[in-house]
Amino acid sequence: MTHKHGFEAVDRSLKDVMRVVDPRSRADVVHASLCSSYLWSSCKVLTLTKNMRLQAGSEDTNVYEIRKFSEWIQKFGDGLVGDPNDGDTEVDIEFTDDLLIQHVTNPIASLVDITYPDLQNRLWDPNYL
Repeated sequence: MTHKHGFEAVDRSLKDVMRVVDPRSRADVVHASLCSSYLWSSCKVLTLTKNMRLQAGSEDTNVYEIRKFSEWIQKFGDGLVGDPNDGDTEVDIEFTDDLLIQHVTNPIASLVDITYPDLQNRLWDPNYL
């Protein structure tokens, strides 16, 4: 847990970096990042390698699908999905049809229903969420 003042200081600093008369180039922004700071040598980079959220409460029948989706999410996070990107252009990521919410009038409600089935009846159950 980090004190809120730390995050607010970072927020103000990033706003200062981006609020200049002439827009900064990508190189300027990278140079102003934490990686270029004298503090970087004191940092330890931690990487997540296992998606525990996808495995919580899963049934044996869909373990293969969860593992496949988890591997895709890992590749996506590592930048291995799609074309190479130098940070200056948008990247088109292709999603398979099984990941898309299709043919619904309210996609947000559909996403909530898929993520939290029977939410209306189990909303006050502390073990459900």
